[in-house]
Amino acid sequence: HPAMSVYSIIDYGRMLQDEARTGAYVEALERHVTSDSVVLDLGPGIGFFAVVAARLGARRVYGIDRSELVEIGRQIAARNGVADRVELIRGDSLELEMPQRADLMVCDVRGILPWGLGSVPAVIDARRRLLTDGAVILPRRDFLYAAVTEQAEDYGEQTAVWRERPFEVDIEPGRDLVVNLRRRVRILPEQLLGRPAEVARLDYATVDSSDMAGSVELAIERSATAHGLAVWFDCEVHDDLGFSNRPGNELVYKQVLFPWSEPVALEAGDRVAVDLAADFVNGEYVWRWSSRVERDGRVLDEFRQSNFFGVFPSRESRAARSAEHRPGLSKRGEAVVAALERMRSGDDLARIAALLVERFPELFETVGQAQGFAGELSIRYGRPIG
Repeated sequence: HPAMSVYSIIDYGRMLQDEARTGAYVEALERHVTSDSVVLDLGPGIGFFAVVAARLGARRVYGIDRSELVEIGRQIAARNGVADRVELIRGDSLELEMPQRADLMVCDVRGILPWGLGSVPAVIDARRRLLTDGAVILPRRDFLYAAVTEQAEDYGEQTAVWRERPFEVDIEPGRDLVVNLRRRVRILPEQLLGRPAEVARLDYATVDSSDMAGSVELAIERSATAHGLAVWFDCEVHDDLGFSNRPGNELVYKQVLFPWSEPVALEAGDRVAVDLAADFVNGEYVWRWSSRVERDGRVLDEFRQSNFFGVFPSRESRAARSAEHRPGLSKRGEAVVAALERMRSGDDLARIAALLVERFPELFETVGQAQGFAGELSIRYGRPIG
């Protein structure tokens, strides 16, 4: 979820150093912010774009993010003399209302690919509940591209050890997980085996589904050993403003390698049919990529992969998720229930902590431990403050 930032303060510094990305958004704001503008920065982190909008004269600017870094954003707003017009809210955008609807929204919340971090569901929700009709949304569109790539060094680094029998131990079952995990890597233009093609596009003003699916056929233009699919996006921030993290562009995002289960020796003239999909499940994206390699009408190789297979649950986890399982509560689970019940009754954290120490001495040796436990529950499940 974009309102649940996964970025650190160092990450935000790196993103701000990416002048192509940051400059495109700043120029778009310069074109659209007026003295009457009410702006929403969705997932602002340190609130940089919120402050920019306020400095450009926006009447009111709101930012919503679950990251603790909104506190730094408040300090930045104060240092820039716009704290009276910038309100950064720590919380989940799906659960919050705003005093007024915004007529401009900035939502640079994609991560390394547009369908990531749970951003699309929050964008859809914000557009429906928090924006005026016809509000300007930055960015306007993202375009997802794919190409077949050779990536011998990274692919070998990640996969080779699983077949090397270190100290004569056969560890190959781990390889099946590794080849189902997409990776953020730096891919060079000369590593592509043919021209890229657009797989899907995300229009922020009209998107109504959290999921994505696209298909494309890629022509191989030179002979080489391929290791998977290079995937990236072009961003249309607004009108003629935008940027791309295509191979060769030194942006902060890099590119994404969707590896194949095995390397494939390709020849010029081969064709690769690709299906790429991202399904939003339980708050996270499950990516699926299928590749069918053909030569002269014959199928050479076919792979069906997913990051779902990159996480191998234990038999205990599988049993706990089965429809027939009747779960009971652990002691910690009982403590969670007890704390939430007292929160619903209106008790303060001091009383809740005292109750937890009394009822669960095996879990909490001190009131401080219990209060920390209850405080985390308050942050996660409590009503927003302010």
